Amino acid sequence: MRRAAAVLSAVFAAAVLFGGRAAAADLPSATATLSPSELSAGQTAVLQIEVNGSFRVSTAPVLPLTNLTVVAGPSLENRFEWINGRSSSRTVLVYQVRAGKPGHASVGAIRLVDGSGRAVTTAPITAEIRNGIGAEEPAAPETGGDPLLVSRLDPPAPYVGQQAVWTLYLVTRGQAERGEVESLPDFRGFWAEDLEREGNVQPQVWNIRGTLYRAYPMIRKALFATRAGRISIGPARARVSVRSSVFDVFDSPLADAAPIEKECAPLAVSPRPSPDPGLPVGKFALKLSLDRPRVAAGQAVAVTAQLSGDGRLADVAAPSLTVAGARVSEPETRLSIRRTTS
Repeated sequence: MRRAAAVLSAVFAAAVLFGGRAAAADLPSATATLSPSELSAGQTAVLQIEVNGSFRVSTAPVLPLTNLTVVAGPSLENRFEWINGRSSSRTVLVYQVRAGKPGHASVGAIRLVDGSGRAVTTAPITAEIRNGIGAEEPAAPETGGDPLLVSRLDPPAPYVGQQAVWTLYLVTRGQAERGEVESLPDFRGFWAEDLEREGNVQPQVWNIRGTLYRAYPMIRKALFATRAGRISIGPARARVSVRSSVFDVFDSPLADAAPIEKECAPLAVSPRPSPDPGLPVGKFALKLSLDRPRVAAGQAVAVTAQLSGDGRLADVAAPSLTVAGARVSEPETRLSIRRTTS
């Protein structure tokens, strides 16, 4: 952030943050997650076991499940990375489980063993199962085969002027080897801003009509709708390469695939009118500060009003300031925007 040497200085900054993953520790550690943690009877969920560190699972572990049933998996992914001069390795097991009757459910501590006999254990997980059938991950397009490109907007129906994040995903049951975006939509009807690329992209696990897929985020854009009503975001194209894998076979062989070109379907969006057209929409924080705690008569003090948030800060005027017994100069505004995904 910058501060101007004036009686009043307004500094505006904005940032979008996506959770980044820290480098793996030298000693292996294991965690287990269940998504979602609140289920409806009969709903499927994704149980993911992740081991950080140098550790290759030798056999599928025994899962101590209560009121949950495995319906697919595990898939196994071993990943080695070298980032900024440091190496890291990660092993991921993914299962699809189905919720039983309403009530309490749990995944007990899971013990994993590598080929040398070393063992790591996850912490237990608890979950609640409700009545009714819950909704699963929205379906990907029926056409396009595997792999395919899918675009999503979050939130799916933003207000005019509200920040929404458009993401292009490479979706596959295999493992992505390479992906290069060749063309993007013109985002007509939106003000678009670039988001900084992630250095270590981790795929999400999508449950699409009972089948597990990996969804790799390829590129993200911060979009701000300029009008309400139906808007179509056009297709994007990318050249991708994946290795085939089967989710329900442990340590299945992988086959290389030649790069192919894919195109995502257009995305229909219906931005809503802003609740107050005179105000920006989003999450904001305002912070006031002085450049010195004490000031003598006749001296100047710089007051900084720092506004940060995820909205269109360029549309926000500097706040007015009145100080009894003092003369306030015209504010100087400096806008510094850094939108990031990590």
